[in-house]
Amino acid sequence: MDGSNRLTLVSSDIKWPNGLTLDLVQRRVYWVDGKLNHIGSVDFDGRNRKLVLQSPESLPHPFSITTFEDELYWTDWGNQTLYQANKFDGSGVKQVLPERTVSQK
Repeated sequence: MDGSNRLTLVSSDIKWPNGLTLDLVQRRVYWVDGKLNHIGSVDFDGRNRKLVLQSPESLPHPFSITTFEDELYWTDWGNQTLYQANKFDGSGVKQVLPERTVSQK
């Protein structure tokens, strides 16, 4: 926790990693990229990088992300709402809250 023994997990094809979360069960890191409109993930050791979801409609400006069981949840500044999708393949995208209900404060 002192910053020693750091490891760069992702250094290319990433622009605005606004949100980051850990999946402790699957040992993966997930992030939302506000510039590339996508959710990516990688193993804790930096291997097996994968694009989980890319969508300008449901990821116009993602800001934060978390996991719960087999799902990802993220907020979006563009339409101020909350979305959900499968964390393994990005399927089943759905808007959880009506637009303009998530505060930007």
